[in-house]
Amino acid sequence: MKLKMFAGFDLTDDRRHRLDVALKRGRALIAYLALKDGRRESREILVDMLWPNRFKEQAQASLRQVLFELRKRCSQPAPLISATRTEVVLGPAIEECDIWAFDACTGTDEPADADRALQLYTGPFLDGPAIGAEPFQDWVAIQQARLEGQLESTVIAAAVRCVDDGSDERAGAMLERLLQISPMCWAAAVLLLEIDARNGRVAEALRKYERHARHLKLEFDMHPPPELQDAYKTLKSAPVQDQRFRFPRREEAFRERDPWRKRSSEAPVIAVLPFRCLSDKQAGFELAAAMCEDITLMLSGCRWFRVLSRSATHSVPSHETFIIKDFVQKTGADYLVYGAISERGPDWSVTVELADATTGLISWAKRYDATSCEIISWARDVCPLIVAALDPALADNETRFSHKPALSATGCVDAYQNLVRGYKQFYCGNWSSAISQFTAATEQDDTYAHAHAMLAVTRYLDAQINRKADWREQMLLAEKRARRALEIDPCEAKACNILGQILDWQGQHIESLDYLQRAVTLNPSFAWASTGHSYHSLMMGEFDQAKSYIRTALRLRIGDSGLGLCLPARALADLHLGNHQDALATAHWATRMQPDFWLGRQILAASLLSIGDEPAAMQIVEKLHQDYGDTDSKEFSGWFPYHDDDIERPVLKTLRHFGWH
Repeated sequence: MKLKMFAGFDLTDDRRHRLDVALKRGRALIAYLALKDGRRESREILVDMLWPNRFKEQAQASLRQVLFELRKRCSQPAPLISATRTEVVLGPAIEECDIWAFDACTGTDEPADADRALQLYTGPFLDGPAIGAEPFQDWVAIQQARLEGQLESTVIAAAVRCVDDGSDERAGAMLERLLQISPMCWAAAVLLLEIDARNGRVAEALRKYERHARHLKLEFDMHPPPELQDAYKTLKSAPVQDQRFRFPRREEAFRERDPWRKRSSEAPVIAVLPFRCLSDKQAGFELAAAMCEDITLMLSGCRWFRVLSRSATHSVPSHETFIIKDFVQKTGADYLVYGAISERGPDWSVTVELADATTGLISWAKRYDATSCEIISWARDVCPLIVAALDPALADNETRFSHKPALSATGCVDAYQNLVRGYKQFYCGNWSSAISQFTAATEQDDTYAHAHAMLAVTRYLDAQINRKADWREQMLLAEKRARRALEIDPCEAKACNILGQILDWQGQHIESLDYLQRAVTLNPSFAWASTGHSYHSLMMGEFDQAKSYIRTALRLRIGDSGLGLCLPARALADLHLGNHQDALATAHWATRMQPDFWLGRQILAASLLSIGDEPAAMQIVEKLHQDYGDTDSKEFSGWFPYHDDDIERPVLKTLRHFGWH
């Protein structure tokens, strides 16, 4: 049989007769197994992936029904699906798959492989109506991005090889087909313009850019990316008769964005962002625009660093939230310069800040008050002073950067190996073994900040989930390790985040917020930081804000086993907001992912009671009483420490409803 999953789902037999897989979950199951290593997966993961909102017994019954239907559909001797008590395996009936063939011909620079990949890629992976629940659709989105990225890199590598071999026409044809599939692939568009330019077809290259720009605007309401705009401007300024014209190769943005591995020899990149005007007067907006332009021009005269053009920095939409990580990824900026114009009585003042683009931390800031009623004239006088202060501030920051301790670097090989072993045990959920490995790493190198941070994280999770008799002592040990990590390296994001969470669960909400915010600033893509923020907002009674944070966390940690620790936050927020059905669905999902987490079980009981299912709620409360009956209901519900005693406590209400005093 042949399986086709580009541009939809299609399964045909040897006679090219289409096998109708009517059940959506059946198609989802086949697709998931086809792309899984070993073509097999455990039943437990499959039910969580395909039926996240059902009870465990119902989900298992649904899986059995799907397997039964798939076996009936296939009349061939070889099975389509085979299963044991613990896992499901894709059977040998499927002999061909377009994704398998696609993976086999990508990752090279062979033109024949690129042609084959373009032929196979007839559309996005499983394109069409959704055939699975939210976790499965998240997985589909990841696969779509992966496959499109593989296609782009393979075709571009093959096109570059064709250009080097003198086969410009073949390279151009490949790139044209790639842009039809992936219009936002700026590297393909730039290379296509370059091929035309080097062959003297500058006018044709300009027309291609303009057609492409119109297409992006009409279809996606987007402008060409800065890299493509820069190539267009360079092309327009090049003499038509120069047939050997070549675009200057731009370094990949975010190529070495990790501040711990960036080479000190690389010249830093400065981005002067649009200044804000905190007044409604036209003079303030004029002053903001003038100062931003003057500072950009003056900084560009300093030769030891590079300055982004205004077209790149002003491409940030003013109506959207500015996300540093996204901007850095697009532009490759190392430092951000920004400011605000404000009125102070009859006068004006400007506040200018210099921030590290990687961490978001401010390294220099100063306020300048107007000394003249002619504010534009004053701007011309003050801008040189600002640039004169920025230059040494940047130099000082670069000097400190070159002496930062490496995030995961250690001079001790044994310490590093123990850290790696600890991570392996950590992700398998073997926290006791992970603690032993991380402890060994810190004993072999006491200045190993990341090992201290991971030891704090593991101790915290072990104490938080299991809640043994000594959980308070374990929390204190975790706090001690986190503070030690920050003594060694104040930029250790995991240490900041876990210290903030520990303080939150100890009831120190005000102090915890500083650490949680710093963790997000240090690493905006750190899912645990958003999770910590979500729990903090819940404790403070900010339930809508908590849902916003947890949506970010879930988006960042797709496929992570830590979902069971994120989901109770969303369920509790929905419970407080009165979204009882949503709370129940999420609580079921959370307890399947992390069945031992007492908080998820508490929220599940409260959610069941809120929709009137008292028997099911009572069953969970009775089991909780067996496990934690040594504590009274107020103490047990108080394990989740709200900041304000006036906040309604649905868990406490549920426990007392069933006689837990």
